[in-house]
Amino acid sequence: MFRIFLIQQTFRLRKLAKLLGQMWFYSAGIAILVLLWHFQPYSLEMIVKSLVPIYSINWFAYTYLVLYLLVPFLNMGIQKDPLLVERAFLFSLRVAIILPVH
Repeated sequence: MFRIFLIQQTFRLRKLAKLLGQMWFYSAGIAILVLLWHFQPYSLEMIVKSLVPIYSINWFAYTYLVLYLLVPFLNMGIQKDPLLVERAFLFSLRVAIILPVH
């Protein structure tokens, strides 16, 4: 059986808030450093994007956030059909072989 990340976790609003807080902290912190050292000219769009990090989120944090939000639904599906994970893995492997990503 495959070991899956977050499979035994339950959804916790506190953890989601912590994740969003970390994303905001780094987004705003980097924006402040960029503005202080004049790496980029001031713009209202940049300030808004740094204060609302969902707009300028990087791919890894966005993927982790979506995965964390989907965990309760994925766990329900896995509990109903334990072979679902293996089937999904084999399906994605077949797709990756047929349609290689470059």
